[in-house]
Amino acid sequence: MLSLVSGALGFANISEIARRIAIVLFALFFIMFIALLGFAWLVAGALQGSGVVEPSASDLIKSLLESYPIIAQHMSLDLAGIRLG
Repeated sequence: MLSLVSGALGFANISEIARRIAIVLFALFFIMFIALLGFAWLVAGALQGSGVVEPSASDLIKSLLESYPIIAQHMSLDLAGIRLG
């Protein structure tokens, strides 16, 4: 954006510098994005074969209600036929 505005106003040097900075930042963040996708793919693959069982939403809510009984007093939930609260 800065490159476009400065180019339109006739500041060619500032426009060129801003364009180069934008390209470098784009490349940097794109490489970081690809690296994070690869890392997430590796972690997901490791978790699939490890036997780790992900808890369901009802299990998480049940453990929350067991940990904080005050919440259970003020809240009544019925998840998939399981009475909580």
